[in-house]
Amino acid sequence: MWIAIDSNCKMPLNRQIYNRIREMILNGTLISGEKLPSTRRLSKDLGVSRNTILEVYNQMIAEGYLEGHHGSGTVVSGGMQDLKFPVNSVKGYRSEDEFNRKKSINNKEEVQKQQRIDFRSGVPALELFPQKA
Repeated sequence: MWIAIDSNCKMPLNRQIYNRIREMILNGTLISGEKLPSTRRLSKDLGVSRNTILEVYNQMIAEGYLEGHHGSGTVVSGGMQDLKFPVNSVKGYRSEDEFNRKKSINNKEEVQKQQRIDFRSGVPALELFPQKA
């Protein structure tokens, strides 16, 4: 499997690899049931840590793009051929150029504020509360 990654890009390597594999699944380059390279082989081919590839595969398994079979390898999930999305129309997908452009436009504090998630318990989402009712 050939995946082009750019170590000079501001996007993390795991995200670059994830985006490339996801793109290949969504545009039909990788079809349902097709076996992916082992994590060891892909990490060696790309010159990245095996943990990076494990993280990508685990994320894609969690999202349903891949299925992991212990001892048999990792394959593209069944039913993926039914998803005929143009890659850039998938909600939440950002190309590498968009990622870099948005990073350069926003200053660091704004980006951190947008990415902040409040995990405190007992704090209601007051902006969603129907106050008029």
